[in-house]
Formats: sequence, C-alpha cells, structure tokens
Amino acid sequence: PDDTLNAAVLALRLVDYPTRPVAEQAALREALEEIVRQALARVPEADRIVLDASDGMVVVFLGPPLQALVAADAARAAGNAASLPLALG
Repeated sequence: PDDTLNAAVLALRLVDYPTRPVAEQAALREALEEIVRQALARVPEADRIVLDASDGMVVVFLGPPLQALVAADAARAAGNAASLPLALG
C-alpha cells in the first residue's frame, strides 16, 4: 500500500507586524483571522490544518492542491480589499 501523503502549504504574513503598535497588531490579527475564515469556508475541516505564526498564519491543505490555490486567491483579494499589508507564499 502507498502511504504517501501530499499537502500544500499557504503562509500568510502580516508585513512589518512586529514593528507596529500593539493596538494595530491586534486589529491586523483580527482582520487576518476573518480573511482566513472566509477563504477556508469551502474547505472541509478534515482537509486543513491552521497554525498560528508570530506574524501571521499557516494553512496546510491535505485535500486537492486546487483548494490551496483557491483559498490563496480569496485571501489575496480580501486582503487587498481591506488594505491589509499581507504577503502570501
């Protein structure tokens, strides 16, 4: 049997997060969490792992790789609309 597992990883980083005032960091974090929540709305919980990072979030996609691309595009569009200083990778 083949036990190979493929995964895609999406990193979302708030640009210059550590240098911003604490109140701004909290607001940015809240906005990022909402963007990620919306971007992952169609991805089943069993197909993803969401990890907190010091300056953003990391999402591991265990389902089809297209899920990661669709979520990344949704997060990028929402981040741009909200003028969020977001870097994706």
